[in-house]
Amino acid sequence: MAADDISISFPPASSATDTSLTTTLASIVNTSYATAEAGIWTPGHERTNPDDIASLIQKAQLAVVYDHARSKQPIGCLVYKLISPALSNFGMLALDQAYRSTGIGRRMVVFVEEESRRRGCENCSCELLMPTEFTHEYKERTQKWYEKMGYSVVKVGDFATEYPAFIKYLAGPVEYRIFEKTL
Repeated sequence: MAADDISISFPPASSATDTSLTTTLASIVNTSYATAEAGIWTPGHERTNPDDIASLIQKAQLAVVYDHARSKQPIGCLVYKLISPALSNFGMLALDQAYRSTGIGRRMVVFVEEESRRRGCENCSCELLMPTEFTHEYKERTQKWYEKMGYSVVKVGDFATEYPAFIKYLAGPVEYRIFEKTL
């Protein structure tokens, strides 16, 4: 896979009606998070669904990763939001398993940072749920990965306050770590 074969962009709002796209992306996210958050959620809980993906596309909050060598096939995505004129946020970073450990995840974060600078943001943030009753190796690696890219924990938030509808799906207690990076 050549670097030129991969692109990241915000699809047009009209793509929200493309059920093949929204279903593919929801599947990629749910498959990614089945590993990334194993043991954190109750069995059967899925991170997203095609309707949520469509809504994010309509709001221009979903960046999609495409592989042009595979007929511009979507291979990943991430959510991007402006929190304030000075602060952006990314989350739901997900990539097809076949493309993991290829540097594309880093490119996705760089894309977010460049988009944030373009929009005048001074800082970029992301979050990480960490279980408090067991060591989650994937989450530990993810935190180290964020730190290697210049992100640091700025606070521990209250997940119950931020996402009250999701508390009932947690398998146990979590720490909600919020990271930021000065751009």
